[in-house]
Amino acid sequence: MTTHYLPARAPATGSTAGTDAAAPAPATLWRGRVMLIVGIVLLADTLRYAVTGLSPLLPVVREATGLDIAAASFLGMLPTLSLAWPASSLPL
Repeated sequence: MTTHYLPARAPATGSTAGTDAAAPAPATLWRGRVMLIVGIVLLADTLRYAVTGLSPLLPVVREATGLDIAAASFLGMLPTLSLAWPASSLPL
């Protein structure tokens, strides 16, 4: 088994001495942050319909399934609970 070593880099000279050439530019960081925020807002807007969609239909669901008020209330709470339960395990 042979071991391959990378050759040593030459010392930096000129105005770029002491800077990390691999560091991303600040504009790239801001663009990534803005895209993350836009993605979170779009995801939240999409999930809003899943969370709030059952409440207007709850009387129809109660009549069709024969659920009492407590069971129908629990059924209406399930989407919110399923979103809040994983978030409760996150560190503060």
